[in-house]
Amino acid sequence: MINMFQSVLIPEERKAVLIGKKGETKKMIERSTNSRIEINDSVDIYGEGLEVLKAANIVKAIG
Repeated sequence: MINMFQSVLIPEERKAVLIGKKGETKKMIERSTNSRIEINDSVDIYGEGLEVLKAANIVKAIG
């Protein structure tokens, strides 16, 4: 198990899309990639190596 962290920058106006209605989009990404996502100035993703990369790719596609 390798813990990893990645920070992704997306436009401020796309953060609402990433979160989704009642947080459902964010939760779906977290569940499907076994990662944890924190949204502040940047989008910080925590988890195991490959899963973090998968989540980051999804976040980048939304952004």
